[in-house]
Amino acid sequence: MKLKQQLMCGFGILLALLLVMSVTSFFRFNSTSEGFVEYRGFARSSVASGRIQANVIEARLAVNKYIKNQSDELKLTIESRINSAMSLIDEVLEKESNPELIQKFQKIEKGMIIYRNGFNEVDKLIHLRHKTVGEKLDPNGLLMRKSLTDIAYSAYEDGDSDAAFYSGQLQESLLLARLYVSKFLISNEVRDKQRALQEFANVEKRSSELHNQIQNPERIQLFNNFEKAFETYQQAFDEVTVAIEKRNKLITETLDVVGHESAATIEAIELEAKKNQDRIGPMLQADIANAKTLLAVLSLISILIGLFAAYYIYRGVMHVVGGEPTDIAEMVKKVAEGDLTEQFQPTGKESGIYANTIAMHRELKRIIEGFHGISDNVSSASVELAAVMTQSEANAQQELAQVEQVATAINELSSTAAEVSSNAASAEDAAGVAIQNVADGQ
Repeated sequence: MKLKQQLMCGFGILLALLLVMSVTSFFRFNSTSEGFVEYRGFARSSVASGRIQANVIEARLAVNKYIKNQSDELKLTIESRINSAMSLIDEVLEKESNPELIQKFQKIEKGMIIYRNGFNEVDKLIHLRHKTVGEKLDPNGLLMRKSLTDIAYSAYEDGDSDAAFYSGQLQESLLLARLYVSKFLISNEVRDKQRALQEFANVEKRSSELHNQIQNPERIQLFNNFEKAFETYQQAFDEVTVAIEKRNKLITETLDVVGHESAATIEAIELEAKKNQDRIGPMLQADIANAKTLLAVLSLISILIGLFAAYYIYRGVMHVVGGEPTDIAEMVKKVAEGDLTEQFQPTGKESGIYANTIAMHRELKRIIEGFHGISDNVSSASVELAAVMTQSEANAQQELAQVEQVATAINELSSTAAEVSSNAASAEDAAGVAIQNVADGQ
């Protein structure tokens, strides 16, 4: 198998193992993440319900205190606690996705709205009760007592013992009536109300008796003032009674019921959240433990396969390279620098590039050594050629001298030949003349 294929195969296996681990981890931790999200949702609901419960309890305690002892500070506390509870409920509803919990929180929210409206009505009735007591009961009660006191004092001064006696009895019934009215205003007990009404009947009975005994115009006027005040007092008591009973009904049938229902709903939310947390918690722990085991096994398998792939790739690379790359690099560096003196002793295990590099080194060394032999031969031949050239030069010089001598001789011979030619021409001319002369002599 080629090195490229070995590397691709080895790294492909490693990438495949990495992909398997990644996919496994993703699905495992995705499932765990969903569990944590659900667990966190229940934890958030539990914490929020606890905070809502604290605000509801604080509001209810402040309401109970306010009913007994009204103050602006308590009223502000009630409003603040109710608003805080409503804000917390709104925050939970924005983030909550569980339909059942959403329904329960909405129920609490509606209950808090009813509770706040109920408290506002109770507050109005309390102020109405205080206003009626302060503006009608107390002034008219005081006016009745003062009128009867004045009647008794006037009758005593006039010696009207009957009027004084009946005014005293009426004063007694009035004081008892006012006593039980006061007790009713504090206790709101039905028996105190009934006793007050009973004393009112006694007041009416005794006022009729007193009316029959009064003849003095001044006392008649005082008695008329008493009757008007008593009538107003009775009406005021009826108004106060209605306000108190309505207030108490709102407290018992609205505030207490809604408060109890809200507390019960919050408790149900907390119990539901705890139950779900107890269910999800062990599941998450088991999932995490299983994921750890699975990932540990996959990691071990991946390490073993990775080691095998690395060894396989190493063997493949070493088979192609044949040795340590540093040794090959050092050898090539020395060859590049022209240093072929290093002796490499092959072990027989060399292969691939390393073996070829050693063979190249050996062959280059052989070729260079051959070049050195040829160079030596050429050098010797050059020396011999130089000697021959020297001898040839000497011979050439000698031959040149001889040539010069021959040239001189040739020049002399040429001069002689010219002279002979001239003499021959002269002889020819003489011969011609002679011939002519001979001809002429015939």
